[in-house]
Amino acid sequence: MADLTAPEGSFAWAMLQLQAGNRVSRSVWQDAGMYLVRNPGLTEQVVVENDWRAAAGITVGTPFNYLPNIELCNAQQDFVPWVATHEDMEAKDWQGIGGVGEPGDNWKLIFDMEVKSDDIISGEQFNAKDAPTII
Repeated sequence: MADLTAPEGSFAWAMLQLQAGNRVSRSVWQDAGMYLVRNPGLTEQVVVENDWRAAAGITVGTPFNYLPNIELCNAQQDFVPWVATHEDMEAKDWQGIGGVGEPGDNWKLIFDMEVKSDDIISGEQFNAKDAPTII
């Protein structure tokens, strides 16, 4: 079978990027800061007492593997399993986004700053009130 090339911006291209460990987004998601990542899963897990699986009636000690999946980081920066729609699969607006330390064109770094000194003429001292947010 011949090697096929996925056109840049296609769904196939986006899936290859995820397999390579990169993050991807659609252009229509950029303003909300949403993107996809591949969760590699976690093998050799066991249901433990008091977790949600045990509460659902799965026997404590039952072994399982958490299988790889694709997750969406939503606008609230929460992760949720993701399934492509037909529109997502036909879209040609997929793009890679940089990782932390490699900001892409659409990234923003937000600081909440406060002045720590009353003498702002001779030497301003600023402190961040919270950790910076990268979106």
